[in-house]
Amino acid sequence: MAPSGGGSGTVTAVTGTAPVVSSGGATPAISMPAATTSVDGYLSHIDWNTFNGKQAALGFTPAHSGANSDITSLSGLTTPISAAQGATGINTSSSTGSPQVASGTWSVANPAFAAVSISSYAGTLATGGAYQTNGTVALSHLSTTTINVTGLVSGAAFNLLLTQDSTGGDTLTLGTGCTWKAGTNAGFVASTTPALTAVASGINILSAIYDGTYCWYNVR
Repeated sequence: MAPSGGGSGTVTAVTGTAPVVSSGGATPAISMPAATTSVDGYLSHIDWNTFNGKQAALGFTPAHSGANSDITSLSGLTTPISAAQGATGINTSSSTGSPQVASGTWSVANPAFAAVSISSYAGTLATGGAYQTNGTVALSHLSTTTINVTGLVSGAAFNLLLTQDSTGGDTLTLGTGCTWKAGTNAGFVASTTPALTAVASGINILSAIYDGTYCWYNVR
């Protein structure tokens, strides 16, 4: 007698719930796609390495672009912030002419003006220290005084107090060191013999600025 109550069956279809995918049928292929920005799936080794290489927790709130009201300190810097990095806000100045930032985290120096020396009829007259660009020249009616300037750098400016002797009528020649251009009502012209007062003990002031080639000057 054959047994009863037994049974047998076969798989006819297999489905999958996303992100699992089934090809269906009696012998399905079960798979899962790699996750993308729009599709759920598994994490690829490339994406895992990307996540694993992310910046660790900073431990502070980074500054935002725009208004900088959230920045309260620049302490901890090991090198100065350069002007090329956007450094601004110079608000104090030292006695040597080098502006400094109050916090001391960075500084910007003025162009270094070398001492300006003046060679005249009486010898060499220095105008002072490296940042002093003023001098006094005593003229003489017995001989024309010649001024030769040395040590100029582009952007340097200087003033000379020119004093007549007790007779007056003293003359001045502007010599070597730059090409002299005198200011007139019609503009600047080449001139090495500025017009001076002829009054005894009279005073003129020669003011000049050097651009790397020319000394542009006025006498008053």
